[in-house]
Amino acid sequence: MRPLYLIALGAGGFAAAAFWLQQSAVSEVPAAGLFLTWLACLGAAVGAAGRDHAGALKWSAGQWTWDSRGILRGGDLTVLVDLQQVVVVVARCDDGRAFGFCLHRNTDPVLWPALRRALVSTSGHHANPVDSANAGAPP
Repeated sequence: MRPLYLIALGAGGFAAAAFWLQQSAVSEVPAAGLFLTWLACLGAAVGAAGRDHAGALKWSAGQWTWDSRGILRGGDLTVLVDLQQVVVVVARCDDGRAFGFCLHRNTDPVLWPALRRALVSTSGHHANPVDSANAGAPP
């Protein structure tokens, strides 16, 4: 499915550049610059598609963890955009790195409402560690 997005992105960018060149009276130097810019953007899109961060998001012991390609990263999540069917989040890992990714409803429609509630309730907040000495004590 991803190659289809890249083909559409490349074709759309090329069509926009061709339309712009057709409508304006420009010399060949800007046309070459436009083509090189389009080519660089397409190369960046292909490179970004190759750095797939597919994995599994889990909530355990008061912390979010992201398991991607056997590498487990813990940290905090911040919801950037919630479109009901897709949620865009930024993960700030304990090691200082940050990366963004999209969560899609069609991955697990049954658990989707619970995941969205958990994301919203913990977004941008550090989890409070449970004090094991007072875990069963009344407040």
